[in-house]
Amino acid sequence: VEDYLAGRGIDKHMASLFRLGRCDDIHEGRLAIPYLRPSGTIWFNYRSLDGSKPKYMASGARHLYNTAALDLADSTGEIAIAEGELDTIVSSGVCGIPCVGIPGATQWSGNRSWHELFRGYQVIWILADPDDAGLALAASIMEVLPRARLVKLPGDVTDTYLKHGEIRSFLK
Repeated sequence: VEDYLAGRGIDKHMASLFRLGRCDDIHEGRLAIPYLRPSGTIWFNYRSLDGSKPKYMASGARHLYNTAALDLADSTGEIAIAEGELDTIVSSGVCGIPCVGIPGATQWSGNRSWHELFRGYQVIWILADPDDAGLALAASIMEVLPRARLVKLPGDVTDTYLKHGEIRSFLK
């Protein structure tokens, strides 16, 4: 797991902070990604580490990832929305840009309660993947949040970070 995460720009400290780890249960061999709240873990998503399908396995209702970033963003007036948990960790934890994650490009539209969480922010950065699904996600976010701005990254958040060493310079 450490090598996989390091290859994604996530060091041991960040992995520990976000409580990432390998599963040893029915999801054996997958990366366990807990959704943390002050009261504890409320949900898990499980990512394939070896490219096997499905890429992610989860059950039940989907949740926003890293909602603690909303508290930090309250003081700055800006928040980022990324597609996926690992891109969220790179943005928020590694690059210092308060960021929440959508657990999959198709999840935004079906979770209207999430929309209200972003209404008070002056700037909303959309860190969508530069593919059809990511662009569709960005369009659906901008439809309900007119202040939201699509950040044009040359790759996903993680790939951009790995190539450029940061992502903040792309926020325009």
